[in-house]
Amino acid sequence: MFVVQFGNFFRLSDAEVVPGLSTGIGFLIIGFGIIRMVEAVSTNAVFQALVFLIAWLGLASMFSETGVAAAYRLLGNFTGYVMIAAIASRTTISASQFRFIWIAASAGMALSAFLTVVDYVGIYNVPRNNDVVITSEVGSRLVEQATGFFPRRSAMAAVFSTVIAGSILIGILERRIIIKGLFWIFGSAGTLCVLLTHNRSGVLAALIALAIYAFALMPGGLIPRLKIGLAGAVAATLIIAVMWNYFPEHLEVYQSKLGHLIPGSEQSTPKNVAKSDFGRVRLFLAAVDGLAENPVGNGFGSVKLTGYGYKGSHNIITAFIWAAGVMFLLWLPLFLWFVYRAMRRIGVGSADPEFVPYIEATKCGLIAFVLNNMVHESWGTGAAWILFGLLLCMTRVADNTKRYR
Repeated sequence: MFVVQFGNFFRLSDAEVVPGLSTGIGFLIIGFGIIRMVEAVSTNAVFQALVFLIAWLGLASMFSETGVAAAYRLLGNFTGYVMIAAIASRTTISASQFRFIWIAASAGMALSAFLTVVDYVGIYNVPRNNDVVITSEVGSRLVEQATGFFPRRSAMAAVFSTVIAGSILIGILERRIIIKGLFWIFGSAGTLCVLLTHNRSGVLAALIALAIYAFALMPGGLIPRLKIGLAGAVAATLIIAVMWNYFPEHLEVYQSKLGHLIPGSEQSTPKNVAKSDFGRVRLFLAAVDGLAENPVGNGFGSVKLTGYGYKGSHNIITAFIWAAGVMFLLWLPLFLWFVYRAMRRIGVGSADPEFVPYIEATKCGLIAFVLNNMVHESWGTGAAWILFGLLLCMTRVADNTKRYR
């Protein structure tokens, strides 16, 4: 959880998909946890559903239009992430260990963010940091984006948005002042870094996830929800103040990208934003249209867009409709039902109070991850799969807590 916050820094090269330290750790987890994985698949309906999907994708990959070998390679990656999540779900974990995992993830994000800012402002040339030069256009000026240790900013957003949402929620729910303060610092550092990438989805996914949690999932009355709203307003004010004083040109970027969303604004949608958003809709429609041509699916790969060739899906739903065909539309509601049923078993009232901030943070972080995947295809984010497995692990913890009460 600490290593993944540094993108390509611990990998063999700066290319987008290359093995590294996290890959080695993943193989070790699978190698030593194979028995736990079998236990998870044999007892947990969530993983049984995922195994069925993997089997179906194995069939669909035979029909890949962008290379059968590439489709099976991506399916192998997906299978590996599911295996890691299954092993994590059978782990015996204490509240202090769960807390440590979140501290490792959040502290890693904060350190990665700090080094990114240090390199970005020119204090020190950090190796493998901000090496990808991308700019945003504001009027006649170009504002350089921060990319950190990642090959693309959407990869950073996928990891950071997950951890930001969880860190901020822990900062709200934790009762210990020192831990509360640490997670606020970690979450704020990650937020500032993502803002410097000009990636709208990264920050918005974390904010919307917190809002969904506050108004739909959080137990209690109005006061706890107001606390989240107040805490979010204070954090946003401080971050905007830092941006205003030290990175004013970046605020102009967001004004140009998001100004049209403000009620009463006369600003029109920027052409590049409109093109990007419309492109995602066209890709989704192309994947749906592809069901008539090949209802079995095409395996993992780029979506065929008439007149433009094959393009990345930029949306996890589009990606899986294209990959698994009609079966995905039938499979998804059942899978969500299994997940929902598992989440009901680990409600706040049934869990050990020591676990509660970290269980709820994991839920919120995974919501942010899913939201971010509505505009990016980032299912290959190992940290999210580990958190998913640990969240399902809490069903066993909750069952044991009920049993011994």
